[in-house]
Amino acid sequence: MKEVKKNHILIFPFMAQGHTIPLLHLATFLSTHHHLQITIITTSGNAPFLRKHLPSSINLSIFPFPSSPLLPAGVESTDHLPSMDLHPIFVTTTAHLRPHLHQLLHSLHLSNSLPLCLISDFFLPWTLDVCRLFSVPRLVFHGMSTFSMFICKSIYTHLQPSSFTSSDELIHVPGGPPSLLLSRHQVPDILLNSGDPNDPTTIILAEHNTSDINSWGIIVNSFSFIEPFGTQAL
Repeated sequence: MKEVKKNHILIFPFMAQGHTIPLLHLATFLSTHHHLQITIITTSGNAPFLRKHLPSSINLSIFPFPSSPLLPAGVESTDHLPSMDLHPIFVTTTAHLRPHLHQLLHSLHLSNSLPLCLISDFFLPWTLDVCRLFSVPRLVFHGMSTFSMFICKSIYTHLQPSSFTSSDELIHVPGGPPSLLLSRHQVPDILLNSGDPNDPTTIILAEHNTSDINSWGIIVNSFSFIEPFGTQAL
């Protein structure tokens, strides 16, 4: 029977500072206020930034960033991409970190010290399948507010381009209050499922949505006092 270290949590941020910083705050809070053992998974190029902003009580597990002929050499964070057109390729490339996560959990399994859970960014949906192999609960992290997250998921699930008869027509966001109206030009095409099903961005969104639904829970960078509606809606 496997043993679980009830005071150990793995955290896996996406390689972008806007996604990483909130998880550094969470890691520091859990370590200093709840005395949990925290290990953050990152890559060689991102490790110096993390170490600079973390207390020494938090450990790093460093993976080599996968090489890709489609990405500039040495780029390990979206902040350093020469063009955001490369963002889908960057996201897809991070999936090649899967074997390293598998090896980490396998070694923890052999030492009877699997973590209590893994908290990973929503841009890393493949972590769910790896966690399932070792029966480790995976929580998905969203850095956006609950309100914006609700809008994105409602539009992606319920609306299509044909829902709008013109770019200026106001459409009610399903599940939201009557006053929550948006026009077609306020909604990104990718949220309306209007892309080619073989398009990388469309595939990425579908993977994110599926992994969110099947994960053990969702952590959002917000709290109910400032977002009562968003919290209830989710």
